[in-house]
Amino acid sequence: MTEIIFAETSTLGLRMYPAERRVQSRQWVEVAIRHGSVRMKVSGDGAYAPEYEDCRRLALATGTPLSILSPKPILNT
Repeated sequence: MTEIIFAETSTLGLRMYPAERRVQSRQWVEVAIRHGSVRMKVSGDGAYAPEYEDCRRLALATGTPLSILSPKPILNT
């Protein structure tokens, strides 16, 4: 990867750090929103986040700005 970055950009240096990722346990839930349905990631403590690609697909299909599609979920179980 470093060789590609040096070859394809004008950068003269890179900083590289090891990284770890920690995630909370979560489940997927399908929810209905005004413009369709999207999958939501729901953590054990109730925090949630919409699946970006689902929102993007709906935005393209309906012509609705992505920022408007921020789900206010109505559970569709």
